[in-house]
Amino acid sequence: MDAARINARLDPELARKLEAVQQATGQTTTEVLRAAIARAYEEHVRDEGANVVRDAFARTGFVGCAEGPADLAEGAKRYLTEGLAAKSGAPRRRKKK
Repeated sequence: MDAARINARLDPELARKLEAVQQATGQTTTEVLRAAIARAYEEHVRDEGANVVRDAFARTGFVGCAEGPADLAEGAKRYLTEGLAAKSGAPRRRKKK
């Protein structure tokens, strides 16, 4: 596919934001637009199925309905190991440094 050419009109506020992004990143207008389109695609198109599931969980109140440590996702293996050790009465193993 040949490259598509885009002619877009930006209001003054968006034009200012585009210029600010260009100055902050050193990117050209084309590079900024490519990155924005790629990000929008990933957010709205590619993961559409996942968004439907996430939205359904959020609507039903399932998301955020439990309490636990703030780092549960990152420390799941550690929490599971500690919980199983406590349940079985086995001593906790410490990580070697």
